[in-house]
Amino acid sequence: MDCAIIMPAEVSPENRTRVEELTNLEVQFLANLDHEVRTPLSGVLGVMDLLAETELDREQRQYVAVARSCAEDLLALFDKMLEFSELTSGRATLASQEYSIEEVLSWVVSRHAERAAQKGLQIKKSISKETPPLLRGDPRRLRTLLDCLVDNGVKFTESGYVEVLAGGQWQNGGFQLQLQVRDTGIGIQPENLPKIFQGFRQLESGLGRSYFGLGLGLALVNKITRLMRGKIQVESSPGAGTTFTISFFSELA
Repeated sequence: MDCAIIMPAEVSPENRTRVEELTNLEVQFLANLDHEVRTPLSGVLGVMDLLAETELDREQRQYVAVARSCAEDLLALFDKMLEFSELTSGRATLASQEYSIEEVLSWVVSRHAERAAQKGLQIKKSISKETPPLLRGDPRRLRTLLDCLVDNGVKFTESGYVEVLAGGQWQNGGFQLQLQVRDTGIGIQPENLPKIFQGFRQLESGLGRSYFGLGLGLALVNKITRLMRGKIQVESSPGAGTTFTISFFSELA
């Protein structure tokens, strides 16, 4: 299914043009905002790195690490907002380049390894023997997709593990790639499953909720999967973890 702006048939050409103009303004605004925020944040990260090289006691070093982690989280948030805006605009396209699925999975696992270790979680990857070492597609969007799922897994898992798996089967001269992200986290209530892919939606509300965020990650996963003409399935039981399975056709490199 293509990612596109869906409008009612009765929308007039004038209103359609206005909606497109507003969408373009939103994309441009977020791009400008990203630039204005990224520049000082990059400076903050640089100073944190310099500070970490000075003589600090253990407690001070922990403060520096927390400050750096918060700045990195903010940069990642802006990346997700830009990606979401581009996908919502209907102008997003997929790159077609050679990539290694092993490198994609390794990047995602290493990105979340430290945070998982802080919670005492295992984070691991597995690739089936049938999976070709090189495929053709859009590795950047694939990294974003898996990054969102693993980030969710680590966030909502207090003990156990988060695992990323790649496999699939040969089909029509190519490979039907199947990606899974499993966790042993809190799980999802059955009545909430239809809501999880809605943008800017939290299943918990109010100041007392245990987990914070914009509710943007799974909405991004859904939009990227649709852009790839793929399918996504979710299996979850409260208190027994969640498994996301995504499959899409990938050409051979």
